[in-house]
Amino acid sequence: MDAQFVSDDGSKDNQFGELAGNAAEGAQVTCPCADPAEVEGGAEFVSGMEDAYGEPPGTFAAEGYDSVHLIAEALKDFDADSSIEDVRHQGVVKAYTFGETGNVDVGPAGIFVYEWSTDANNFVVLGSVDDLVGG
Repeated sequence: MDAQFVSDDGSKDNQFGELAGNAAEGAQVTCPCADPAEVEGGAEFVSGMEDAYGEPPGTFAAEGYDSVHLIAEALKDFDADSSIEDVRHQGVVKAYTFGETGNVDVGPAGIFVYEWSTDANNFVVLGSVDDLVGG
C-alpha cells in the first residue's frame, strides 16, 4: 500500500526513524507542541536544556516548563474574584489562554505539523495548521 502516514503527537519522538527505518521518511504528525528551536526566543531554552541534560528538549519539554511557570504566576495573582479565563501567560513557545471550560485555547495556530526527515534524523516542523491551510 502506498499511502501518506499521518499520526498524532504520540508518534513525535526522535526514535521514530530508528523504529520505522526507511518507511519513516515523509511521515507526518500533528502536535500542539511548538518546536522551541523554531520559535523566536526559544534558542536560550534549547541551549539550557542541552547544557543541563546533554540532549535537545523532548516533545513537550517547553510546554511542561511553561506550565510550571504559568501555575506559579497564576497562583501568585489569583484571588476569589478570578476565573481561569483571567489567566494569561506568555511562555517560551506560545501564549496560553483558557476558555470558560478551563481548557487551553490553542486553535489551529497552536497545532503544528511535523514531517520525518531522514537527513535530520528527526521530525522537522512544516508549520502551524493555521499557516498551512491559510487561516
